[in-house]
Amino acid sequence: MSDNKLHATSWTEIEYPVTSKNPFIVEPIFEPKEVRYILCRTNGERVESRLSFAVFNTLDGTADDWEDDPMLGHIRMQVLGDGDEEVEPVEVYYLDLGAKELLSLESEDDKTLTFNIYWPDGDVNVPKAISSDNDLYVINRSEFEDGKTVEMILTPDDGEPFSLHIQIPFTGFQLLDENGVRVCDDVDIDAKKAENWSYSFVGTPDKDRFSIVLDNDRLNYICIWREDGLLTVRNQHDHLAVVGEIPSEGSLRQLMQGARTVFIKFRNMRQTVSLTDNTFDVEGMPECNAVALARFAFEKFIDIDADGEETLANNLITLETKMFFQWYWLNEADWSHENMEGMLDMSDLDSNPEKMMQQALLFNRYESFMKKLRMLSYMTQDDIQGDKIRERNNKRKILRSARSIAAHQQGIESLWDKPVETRQEILLLFHLYHQAFTETLESL
Repeated sequence: MSDNKLHATSWTEIEYPVTSKNPFIVEPIFEPKEVRYILCRTNGERVESRLSFAVFNTLDGTADDWEDDPMLGHIRMQVLGDGDEEVEPVEVYYLDLGAKELLSLESEDDKTLTFNIYWPDGDVNVPKAISSDNDLYVINRSEFEDGKTVEMILTPDDGEPFSLHIQIPFTGFQLLDENGVRVCDDVDIDAKKAENWSYSFVGTPDKDRFSIVLDNDRLNYICIWREDGLLTVRNQHDHLAVVGEIPSEGSLRQLMQGARTVFIKFRNMRQTVSLTDNTFDVEGMPECNAVALARFAFEKFIDIDADGEETLANNLITLETKMFFQWYWLNEADWSHENMEGMLDMSDLDSNPEKMMQQALLFNRYESFMKKLRMLSYMTQDDIQGDKIRERNNKRKILRSARSIAAHQQGIESLWDKPVETRQEILLLFHLYHQAFTETLESL
């Protein structure tokens, strides 16, 4: 194994989870069982590897010093390539301790910050601390002015000293655009680009929560920051019952839980984010009935090839929350050949067998697509599911809604004739209590 980077055609990359990052430390902390190992090649290939294929060395170690287990400190790490493949290593910081366990903000005032720094495998020294006692280090705020950091020197019991750097991060809620730039004003975002926007929340002991109101109070949550990099989500409509947890930083879609609008409140900060979807023109939207929707889907399907089916399906799913219906309410009769009359080119079929075959294949593809769309609709749910207490409290509503769908499927009544408010409630219960709802429906 060679350390000659000049001849390396491959290199190692590490993808750190949120739990490996401490907002008060500049450097991410390497936790062997938590990170993802990626072998990258110059041809653009990225191959995920495993910890068992990782080897470690000190910064000044030789080619004979690579080991299977990491040593404490600022070290090199690489994944093994194929055969004699040269792989460039990556530098990491290994403490045998989680990032959040190493350092936390104990308290703060207008002039100082007090950090609790715990590392049982060596000595800790913060030269700019004005005092230190029992793992508590007091640092003047002035040391962090203009984005400056404070050096923290760690010396392993058996190893060389190395440095990490303490920083004062932006605390509170941040909305970041696709370029990572903070956006403070109310904003409308193209729904197709929302995945490239992100949020971040860094809390402190006295500023540890913010609230989100989704779709004009359809859902109202309070998100409470934890030092493990997660947010505990509680329902303000249900006595602050815990409904789940999400990362303290992630994609905007993850925060919005399928909603079209979110109102964010943190202390004196207020911000409204709305998703706009120009995939389908408002004037071209179909009526909310089965045949009209099936024809609308076919009209869009005609213009795509097989590679575009997934995108079209996802776009059609967005109609559900706009028009308050679900694609799995449709059945095969709704998209039958007869109901697509006028949309297939039926002229000269008797004299043109090739054209007949093409039209038949197109319709067969469409039928298959609609079945997949129904399945996607049936599987779609909110990322944060209602907890068991809320589920029990809504048991009768879930049963009533499931019975309405069952009656619709049996031809006894039609969901398309239901008021918008009823269809909206069905969507809410289905997405929020997905497992309970589908189990109830399948038992009827």
